[in-house]
Order: sequence, then C-alpha cells, then structure tokens
Amino acid sequence: MSRAIVDLTRPILDGQPTWPGDVPIRLWIHDEFTRIGGIQLGTHAGTHLDAPYHWFADGATVDRVPLERLVGPARVIDLCGRGPELSCAELIVACGETRPGERLLLHTGWAGDITAEGWGHLSGEAAEWLAGQAPALVGIDTPSVDGPPSGDAHAALLGAGIPILELLTNLGEVGGADFALVALPLSVVGLDGAPVRAVALVGSTVKGASDHGAPSGGSSG
Repeated sequence: MSRAIVDLTRPILDGQPTWPGDVPIRLWIHDEFTRIGGIQLGTHAGTHLDAPYHWFADGATVDRVPLERLVGPARVIDLCGRGPELSCAELIVACGETRPGERLLLHTGWAGDITAEGWGHLSGEAAEWLAGQAPALVGIDTPSVDGPPSGDAHAALLGAGIPILELLTNLGEVGGADFALVALPLSVVGLDGAPVRAVALVGSTVKGASDHGAPSGGSSG
C-alpha cells in the first residue's frame, strides 16, 4: 500500500444525533459578512477521546493525557462479524501476540448512529484482559467500548490509565497496513474528553515514546 493519509474521523454535522441527554450539536454562521462560525458540542461528539477523568475523579483530564500515547504506530484488530459482545477468547485470538505500548484499534465494521443499538463492544472480561496488555491507547469504531448499561470496559481501561478513542471510521482501509496514528483531541482544560481528528499515516515511520515499552503517564487512581 503506497503512502497515504486515511481519515479515521466521523464528520460533525449540525444537529446530528448525540447520546440522550448530551449537549446538542450546533454549527452556525455567526457573522454573515466574514463567515465566522460558531460551534456547540459536547466532549463526546463524533470521534472523540475518553480520558481517565471520564470515569475517575482523580484520573487524568484530557489535557493531561500524554501526547506520546496518541501519536505513533498503531494496529487494527479485525473483529468484524463477531459480537455484539466481544468475548475475551475472541479478543485474544484476534489480537494475537501483543506488546506493551501498542495502539490497538478495534474494527467491528459498525457504521450506525450513536443512538442506534447493537454495536460491538467489549465484555468486562475482555476489557480486563486488554488492560492487562498495557496498550498505550485503545480505539473502536462503535459509540462505546461498553454495551448499555455496562461500564465495565471503561472502568478497566480508564482505571489503568489507558485513553479510549470511540466512533472511529474507515478502519477497514488500513487493516493489515503499516501506519502511524495521529489522534489529537482539543486541549480543553479540566474536562473528561474531547473531539478528535484522527488520521492514519500509511507507510509512515512516525514513532511515539511508548513504542518499545510500557506506556508512561496518564494513570488514574
């Protein structure tokens, strides 16, 4: 596969569906002459990063997640056709050999809205196993690593200081390729998450500080 940039981000549209009770998404032109716009959205709008503070009051907020976790070589884990609850055994087989500091992106093939049902998600046992592998980051192409009403996967991953990317897209375009992930959230201070523009740099040799060992920083209590 030749060098390319693949967008892994879902577009944010005015009025698009959000989690029930979440901040409504609004995009508007504030000044017609200069076309300066306004944006209203929640921390979990579209493709976004969950920081440990999302689940733990003493966890790292999104502005304190080490950037080394969010930039560097990544690997797509093919879980298409499985689920919706992904078992520990299925995840172990799909992941194969793992090493600390990997950026693991779970590809379920989901393409629905955030308010739809039946998305692929991790069982509590699968999430505990995944957290034990000490990845730098875990991403998924569904609305959540958890299925409603569970929060076990968030607790396992964020409790280990592992940030979570949710609502990724186009993972099928980079499965099996060598690529670097760049997934940088807005640096909003003191909040639990933020929208992300995530891209895959296919054929890139970009490396993060945690590529050859256990990830550092960002742990929660």
